Amino acid sequence: MIDGIHFQDRVILLALGFDAQGNKHVLGLWEGTTEKTAVVRALLSNLTERGLNPDTPRLWIIDGGKALRRAILEVFGASALVQRCQEHKRRNVLDHLPEELHASVGRAMRDAWQSKDPVLARRQLERLANSLAKPHPGAPCANMKCDTYP
Repeated sequence: MIDGIHFQDRVILLALGFDAQGNKHVLGLWEGTTEKTAVVRALLSNLTERGLNPDTPRLWIIDGGKALRRAILEVFGASALVQRCQEHKRRNVLDHLPEELHASVGRAMRDAWQSKDPVLARRQLERLANSLAKPHPGAPCANMKCDTYP
């Protein structure tokens, strides 16, 4: 998992790894002024220089930033599987909806993500996106199907 933490005019990029028991391990930190590709690439290159094998397949969880995705694919290529963080996606969708929809939409997203059936999950998310498209065209739901399936 990679994310940036903003401190005034600086950004600290943090790479976390998870072991088989779900425990978090800090893999690396990198300071920059942005989360642009070059800064992310520097963090990832540092990880590989310290022993992270770029040929080992890994799932990378990101907040949806295009620069993060681009840098991961540049450094790790075909061995990288990139997924949008569900919590970031949930927040992003809810930020564009009225407060009275937050509980029901958040629950619908969580239910789909927790489904053990990917076909059912896809249908649930497509149904949710379709139901929100007209009344809330500003909500970033149209691309839900491309980055939120389990």
